[in-house]
Amino acid sequence: MKRLSVLVAVNFMVFCTIVISFELAAQLLYFVHNGRPLFLDQAPLHSRLFEIHPYLVARPRASVVVDEGDKKITTTPLHTRWTGADIQGQDRIQIAVLGGSTTFCTGVTDADSWPALLQQELGDGFAVINYGVPGYSTVENIIQMALLVPEQRPQFVIFFEGWNDISNYHEPDTGPDYYGHGMRQYSNLGLPVLGQQRKWQLAGSFLATIWLVEQMKKRFWHPKRRSVKLFDTPDPFVDKLYMRNLQTLKLLAEHIGARAVFVPQLLDYDRFADKNASHWWTEHIRNGALPDLMARFNDRLLQVCSSGEENCKVLDEVLKQRWYADDFIDEGHFSRKGNIRFAGLVADCIRNWSKSERLSGNVP
Repeated sequence: MKRLSVLVAVNFMVFCTIVISFELAAQLLYFVHNGRPLFLDQAPLHSRLFEIHPYLVARPRASVVVDEGDKKITTTPLHTRWTGADIQGQDRIQIAVLGGSTTFCTGVTDADSWPALLQQELGDGFAVINYGVPGYSTVENIIQMALLVPEQRPQFVIFFEGWNDISNYHEPDTGPDYYGHGMRQYSNLGLPVLGQQRKWQLAGSFLATIWLVEQMKKRFWHPKRRSVKLFDTPDPFVDKLYMRNLQTLKLLAEHIGARAVFVPQLLDYDRFADKNASHWWTEHIRNGALPDLMARFNDRLLQVCSSGEENCKVLDEVLKQRWYADDFIDEGHFSRKGNIRFAGLVADCIRNWSKSERLSGNVP
């Protein structure tokens, strides 16, 4: 029995020595790869930037700065992305901008986002608040418009919609509340759902072995993509929900006395390379059919404002522009160049609207 105990103890010490040696080697590899030790590093971008929300799945954390090399993301006490606006100024015209990652401006630094460039373009008489969050659709925007945006009493609300809603096309779990899309947001934003996931995430913040396993998994393990049926046709159910949601957003803006600007979605279709395959975000839509389906989807948005409405406009001017490859950094997110052009079009709309209101004596 004593001999067995010694044998177990020796094997345990050997095992511990191997594990510790492997962890030390992984820590060294992490240092060589990242230029800093893991224990001094920070958590992944999404876990630093977003927190779980009971109704919206996630929201930006308040007053944090995340620096990813040449990209800086700053949030405000309102849980919104920085635009440089002075939201405390009582005499400023408040502008709320809502949408998904194309409003949040994924992939560019704070100052290069179109809401920040819009703030710069309009000047100190305006305060632009960026409520955009990656993955947010018209459903999340409805919640924001009902519960959050009214607290700032904006005179203008800009809705940049489309890509996240059309991603529901032909999804089998899409319900009237976009249930499937909401559940997928947890993985889209890297948010833990189960306690075990939280523990794994916490362990990964100081164990380089876990980091090394994840790197090897990304490099060598390529899971077979689940087989999905691709469509070239519209989804009447989602079309109906989208129009319903747009009308709801319009009514919510009207309810708080704000003028609503609806902006159609813009994508760089040349980046959807394989026309017979699908993009991971629009999984059930054949890439070759996406331009026509998005144009049809945008037509729904173009109909949300009736002709001659005083408090509702559709910025169809963006569809009349020619957009180039260097206006985008990927399939749908603008580069600084694209954001400058886009912000200029939005600024012209706001300025012209404000000017006409002042001339009529109805200043917002």
